[in-house]
Amino acid sequence: MTTAHPTHWCVSCGKHYTRQQVRQTLPAEHTPDGEVELLICPHCGSDQVEELQEIGHDE
Repeated sequence: MTTAHPTHWCVSCGKHYTRQQVRQTLPAEHTPDGEVELLICPHCGSDQVEELQEIGHDE
């Protein structure tokens, strides 16, 4: 069984999640796709969810 690595973190509560866990879509009739994507923390409900960035290390 493969475990997905966290790709996003919640600024409010500090928990880490995969994109699938935080991604929500809502209907939005005035957008080209007919929907808008939101990133919402499933633990605290905050919309302050950030994508984790990989940091390169110089050797």
